[in-house]
Amino acid sequence: MNDMEETELDDWVPRLRRCPDSVDYETWTALVRGMFPVLSPEDYELVSHGSDPALFRFEVRHRTGTPHDIRLRGTEFGENQCDCASFRYGIYGTCPHIEFALSRLRELHGDSFPEILLRRPYSEIFLHRGARHKILFQPAANAPRAVLSLARRCFDKQGELILSHLAELQRLIQYAPTFHHEILIEEEVFEMIAFLTQKQWRMRDILASFSKGTGAKAFEKLLKTTLTSFQREAALNAAIAGRYLLFSMSGLGKRRTAIAAAEILAQNANLRHVLILTETELLQTWRHELLQTTDRKTEVVFGSTPNRSRLYAGDAFFKIARYDDFREDFNAILGSGPPNMLIYDEAQTIKRHDVETVRLLRRLDSEYLLILSGSDPVRIPGPFLSFVDRIDSRRTGLLESFLNRHQSPSPDIKAAKYVNMNRLQTTLTDYYRRDETRTYRQNLPEIIEHFRFLPLTAEQGALHASLQSQLFRAFQPWKEASRTPPIGTLHLIQTLLLKMFYAANDSPVTESNTSPGHKVRVLQKILGKHTDASETRVLVFAHHPALLDIIARELEQARQDYAAADRRMSVTQLKMSIRKFEQEPNCRILLTSDGLPEKLPVGNVHVVIHWDRPWNPDIFRERNQHLSRSPIRPVHAYHLISHGTVEHACFKAADKIDIKIPLDLIRNQSVTLLEASQWEKFFEQVKIVLENLTDAPMIVPAT
Repeated sequence: MNDMEETELDDWVPRLRRCPDSVDYETWTALVRGMFPVLSPEDYELVSHGSDPALFRFEVRHRTGTPHDIRLRGTEFGENQCDCASFRYGIYGTCPHIEFALSRLRELHGDSFPEILLRRPYSEIFLHRGARHKILFQPAANAPRAVLSLARRCFDKQGELILSHLAELQRLIQYAPTFHHEILIEEEVFEMIAFLTQKQWRMRDILASFSKGTGAKAFEKLLKTTLTSFQREAALNAAIAGRYLLFSMSGLGKRRTAIAAAEILAQNANLRHVLILTETELLQTWRHELLQTTDRKTEVVFGSTPNRSRLYAGDAFFKIARYDDFREDFNAILGSGPPNMLIYDEAQTIKRHDVETVRLLRRLDSEYLLILSGSDPVRIPGPFLSFVDRIDSRRTGLLESFLNRHQSPSPDIKAAKYVNMNRLQTTLTDYYRRDETRTYRQNLPEIIEHFRFLPLTAEQGALHASLQSQLFRAFQPWKEASRTPPIGTLHLIQTLLLKMFYAANDSPVTESNTSPGHKVRVLQKILGKHTDASETRVLVFAHHPALLDIIARELEQARQDYAAADRRMSVTQLKMSIRKFEQEPNCRILLTSDGLPEKLPVGNVHVVIHWDRPWNPDIFRERNQHLSRSPIRPVHAYHLISHGTVEHACFKAADKIDIKIPLDLIRNQSVTLLEASQWEKFFEQVKIVLENLTDAPMIVPAT
């Protein structure tokens, strides 16, 4: 078996390779057969399946593995059928089990075997498998002329169904028995016809609702927020296609576009259940976006295994889950009813997960599929091929076109390179869209904000929960009494809040624990995403200078050059660090704290990362004042917020707090130095923040 175990063979899918132009068909068929493992008669047996020998149905049985059903019609690729993964997800129209059956039958019948297959007393309409699936009519040798005449009305000269002649196909099926002739029709034929015609009906219904395209009034009521013209166009195209690739650069609102596409399908195509698969740090980002744009019920599937199973079984329209949990949750997803729309967010990261997760993702199919990514397909041609494979799971011709136009097999033939990837839009018309920032710059705000709501490690979560419990015990009696507490209690409240901020910002929570939390990992992802271009400059804000030390240590371990400017430095040191960032080409990251006496070099900054959420929302106004001097537009601003923590509460309460007291928790400004008239204002601010401390933190072990 070429060192391949049966358990691996059951889920093995061959690589997608097209036949090179220089290779003749016979050579190609030999090469394809050489790609598949050879099954040994010592381990496998071929057993006739069913009572009618003319149907050529068999089982290929392994002595310990799962048997596979096969259906034989001929000796050419695509004519036969098997239920294994190699056949179902491959493009060659054959598999190890089919090749084993053909080999055994050739040994039994010799050269007469192909003729035996053609002696069927019935005609057949079946799905011919390959890079493009075709519905073919295969007449029996003794088929009546009247049946053949009816067949010519709905099948072309190559025997392929003409989709626009379905009424004639119905006549053929209806009248064939009157001529005492049997026509067998494979069930997959009806599924394929339904899939192809449903798209036509879906297009008709959607275009009727949006008759004026992107200018239709229906868009004004589609979501609670407005959509740009390019978002409307992408959402409309995705909804019509049903299965769509949306490759959109950061800041162009691909998640909002995906939500709009789902809403169009819900209103016009009976969409009932959407499953969004994403990275851990984007779970709450999706929830935040959904709450802003739609009133449909949304659940974040997170927590223990029993809790996730309960959430999958719920009636939420949108369910947001992690790739990391997918392998464990696969059976729960199937048990609760597979979603009729899947959204793969940050699809370029799927390959980073284990092989089992990727395999199960392929097995989970849905009527509608939307694949989102911010990557350039030119840089990920291999993964992009897998995305086209998923979009064209019915093999309607998209995958075949992609292989023929963009895959160029090497002389080795088992390897391949990709060409003309900049012409994908022509190849995948109506199924693919690539949006770039430079194209829609005039439609974008000066600062594009990205919110990442992150989990805590187990130790961070335990410390934050303990501090929160102490804080509520100190705060609650005075809130219930509607009185401002004495200065000693206010100082205790301030101290507990300060420690909670530390716990939420990747500070080591114990002396024995020096490993950072999840913010460092997300920071590295953002840097990797944006620093590919040599001109990109990144500014990282952390309110407390000690947090810069954590970031600096991680950058040094990753061997990334940086400059640091914080208020612990002298003026001379600050000027030297800023000069390094401005003048050295390899130094493209500046770590800075708030409240510096020197002006920041924001003239060439493309990306800003807010590591923490200051207590005082005025701090953000100061940071944005720095950015307002930059001529570069747009600037991408990332907010790293630990979900369910005090800084998350400050984020939610930012618009409700009117700061009128000169207090900054982290800059060693004690509430004890405030005037008595300001104690009440501080207590009111604490009250507003704690009222927004309602979500539980997400706890995930640090990686």
